[in-house]
Amino acid sequence: MAELTNISFYGKTGCIRIFKQSIRAIGMPSFIQFRISSDASSLVLEPFDRISLTSFRVPQPINNEESRMEVYSKGFIYGLAKRMDWNKDCSYRVPGKVLRKQGIVLYDLSKAEIIPSDDRVQPIIR
Repeated sequence: MAELTNISFYGKTGCIRIFKQSIRAIGMPSFIQFRISSDASSLVLEPFDRISLTSFRVPQPINNEESRMEVYSKGFIYGLAKRMDWNKDCSYRVPGKVLRKQGIVLYDLSKAEIIPSDDRVQPIIR
């Protein structure tokens, strides 16, 4: 059975927070990239082999308690918000599944929920 996980998009800051367990499960790559399905129903997080316009560097070290898996891209979040008809000034949490055999994390964009402002102060990062 696939492990459950989440990803959070913070429109005002352009921050994308990913559970560290997801990065560990796909092999601790140096870079990651996102792919959105053609019907915009899902988002894939996958390892990538180099820096590019569509990839993000995984901060190191990621295994200690103080580290966070955050990447920043207002452009990506605004584009996703436009495609999903989200409010770009709100924050959203999207559930996903770690698919270890495929080496990816699959997020269900259709199940995005607005993060209440109380939860934005100290989001839980695993």
